[in-house]
Amino acid sequence: MSTDLPSVLSDDDNKLTTERREKLRLLRDQARAAGTAVFPNDFKPRHHAADLQAQYAGLDNEVLEPQGIAVALAGRMMLKRIMGKASFATRQHARAYPALHQPRRAGRGRLRRFQAQ
Repeated sequence: MSTDLPSVLSDDDNKLTTERREKLRLLRDQARAAGTAVFPNDFKPRHHAADLQAQYAGLDNEVLEPQGIAVALAGRMMLKRIMGKASFATRQHARAYPALHQPRRAGRGRLRRFQAQ
């Protein structure tokens, strides 16, 4: 019984690999110029998604937005949508999937870094 796997990547796979390598090269160049790590691993989360959900789930947007609550969550970005004046992301953190919103008023530098990730 033979399980012949294709040994050659399709053109789409090659193109995607090339794009990813170019993006990584740019990140490395930027990090080298800034004297920082490309993928720093010193992040310390201060919050957990489940705790935030329990604390704020019952509050309306009109109550939450003026507070400008800043949180530090760990997790993997599963989805990112860049939409002009604001961007949205969904991160997986343990078993919770908190949605994140990065408005332009948060600062152009922060929004650009978020969009470039």
